[in-house]
Amino acid sequence: MQAMSKAMMVAKLGAILGTVLGLWALSSVPALAQNGPPQGGRARSRVLPGQAIVVVGEGEASAQPDTAEVHVGVVTSAASAAEALQVNNAAVERLFKALEARQIAKKDLQTSNFGVSPEYEHGPQGQQLAKIVGYQVQNQLSVKIRQLPALGPILDELVREGANQVHGIHFSVADPSRILDSAREKAIADARRKADVYAHAAGIKAGRVVRIDEEGDHATPRPPMMAFARSAVASVPVASGERTFHVRVVVTFAIEEIL
Repeated sequence: MQAMSKAMMVAKLGAILGTVLGLWALSSVPALAQNGPPQGGRARSRVLPGQAIVVVGEGEASAQPDTAEVHVGVVTSAASAAEALQVNNAAVERLFKALEARQIAKKDLQTSNFGVSPEYEHGPQGQQLAKIVGYQVQNQLSVKIRQLPALGPILDELVREGANQVHGIHFSVADPSRILDSAREKAIADARRKADVYAHAAGIKAGRVVRIDEEGDHATPRPPMMAFARSAVASVPVASGERTFHVRVVVTFAIEEIL
């Protein structure tokens, strides 16, 4: 009887063990099917949760400017502030009329600086003394010119009409969106290229993009400041060159494990 009971217990244990092994085998089938070599021998990959490649991509695009902004001014001096202001106002009025005749819109004209300051007597060594000998009035305008071929002739005319200060011509593109979009596409392509290089070296795969951050200012540095004396300008040759727009992006790629 004891021998029979032992035999029955062994048989039951064997059945239980067989059932457990069978369930384990069935539960393992999907994983093996997923991770095993695919049909046709083509490589497969899977996304690694929480892991990514972060790279910086840069792109540039250039265009010819179509707009210029220039600062012109009139500086006058006289024995009294009222006299200096009167002469200055007359000269600035002539500038307004000249710009209006050139069909420069009022929205493209803006007073950028105005000031009245005393002029002091100087001693034999050039030192400034306390005595006021006159007054100086300065009035500066910011002028936006949307027809670049007219820029040189406009500068000529402004100087003839009394402008004795011309500072800093800044060339720009009125609507840079198309140029910036081209630079953005190049920046993303640059980021993908870098990510693929890093991934290949590490034995992984750069997957889909999960985040894009654009950084920095797109504006390029302004050209050097320029100034003309009233008698020095007979005809102003102008070269606008090109404006280059730069885009810098930080791109995050999901990492995929090659199976």
